[in-house]
Amino acid sequence: MADISLTPTQAATMDADRAGDLVLVIGSGENLRSIRVSSKALSLASPVFAAMFNPGRFSEGSALSSSNPPEIYLPEDDPEAVTMFCYLVHFREYHGRQPGPSVNQLTNMALFCDKYDAGLAFNPWSEVWLHPQSGFETSGEYGNMLALAYAFDNQQAFWISSSSIMQYNIAAHPKATRAELLALLPQNLYASINQDRKSALLELSSMIDHIMARFFEDIARNPIRDSQLINAGYVFNELYRLHIWPISSQVNTINLDYIQRTIAKFVEEDNTSFKRELTTMIARAVDVQKGLCLCCVRKGKISSHQGNCHARLRYLCTG
Repeated sequence: MADISLTPTQAATMDADRAGDLVLVIGSGENLRSIRVSSKALSLASPVFAAMFNPGRFSEGSALSSSNPPEIYLPEDDPEAVTMFCYLVHFREYHGRQPGPSVNQLTNMALFCDKYDAGLAFNPWSEVWLHPQSGFETSGEYGNMLALAYAFDNQQAFWISSSSIMQYNIAAHPKATRAELLALLPQNLYASINQDRKSALLELSSMIDHIMARFFEDIARNPIRDSQLINAGYVFNELYRLHIWPISSQVNTINLDYIQRTIAKFVEEDNTSFKRELTTMIARAVDVQKGLCLCCVRKGKISSHQGNCHARLRYLCTG
C-alpha cells in the first residue's frame, strides 16, 4: 500500500483549524510536528481529549485561547497518526498520496485510537482502508486486519477477518497478529475463533456421516451399478489418504477451504449424485461460515457459546 507521508515543508507547521484554540506538538527531533486545532473538535471525537481539555480537571483546559493558543506536547504519539486524526475530525482534506496508508501507518493509527478512545473518528475511513479488495485477503494478514477492525470499530471488517481466519487458517493463532496490535484485542479472542473454527469442521463431519449413512442405506434397498459404489469408495479413500477424513481427528491440521479445494480436484470427473451432494454440502458449509459480531465481542460475548450473534452489520446485532 502507498505511503501518504507529508513532505518536510508540509510537516513542520500545519493548521487543521486556523482559528483553533490550541496547538498540538507531536513527536520529537526530525519528526517534530505542530498542528493548530480546535479543542472542541478533538473533544467530540475523543473522550480522553474531552477530559484533558476540561478546565475543572486538567490545567491544559484552563488556558485555551484562539488569540494565543497554548502548546500541548504529545512526544510519544506518532505524528502521522495524530495528523490524520486532526484532519479527519476537522473535515479537512489530507494531502497525501493515495490509495491509502500502509500497514505500519494503520498500526500507529490503531494504537492512537486505543490510547485516546478515538476509533469512531477513523471508522468511516476504515471502510476504505480495510475493504476486502485492499490486499488483506490475499496477503494472509487476516490477524492484523482483525485487530485494526477492532481498533477502528469496523463491524463488517471484523466479521470478514474473523470469518476468513476460520475458513482459511489451519488454526487461529495469535502469532498471525503483530504484537502491538495483539495487545488491543480481548485476551481469549483467538481461542474463541479457533473453537468456532473447530465446531464448523465437526458440523461438516456430521453432515458427511449423514450422507454416507443414507448412501449405504440406498445400496441396501436398491441395487446400484458397481461404478457408483466404486466412485463413492474412491472419494472416501482419497479423503483418508489426504488426511482429511475422519475430520474429527484432523481439526488441528485442516480447514474448510482446503477440504473444498482438495475434493474439487479429485472428483471432477465423478458425476454421481453422491459426489454432487457431497460437493454441494461442503460449498454450503463454506458459505455459511460466519464471522464474529464486534458489538457482541465488546460486550464480552466473544464466541458462539457465549452468545455472539455473528451479525455482519451493527444494526443487525441481537446480542
